[in-house]
Amino acid sequence: MHIELHSTTGCDTIDCYWVEVYSNMKPLDFVGVCANPRKCTYSEFQDVLKTRSFVQTSSHYEVECSETWSPPGFSAITPIEQQLIKERASHFVQKYRL
Repeated sequence: MHIELHSTTGCDTIDCYWVEVYSNMKPLDFVGVCANPRKCTYSEFQDVLKTRSFVQTSSHYEVECSETWSPPGFSAITPIEQQLIKERASHFVQKYRL
């Protein structure tokens, strides 16, 4: 999971922040939850965390999250998806100088 917090230039209120979320370098859409499904405002994202059981959940997320993750086969996705993943990975490497 990759969560990015963005703001406009000169931002000085909570209204100019938004959140973008990526899973396995693919953007997550919050359809029907956020006005812009790929860019939730900070307030919308806080509501998602409160109402979608991401925080203080009664599920067994601790067990699930402790399991070793094995990525899906790269060949199981389309060539276009492969290219998008490579481009997004390149963006992260350049942005964070990994």
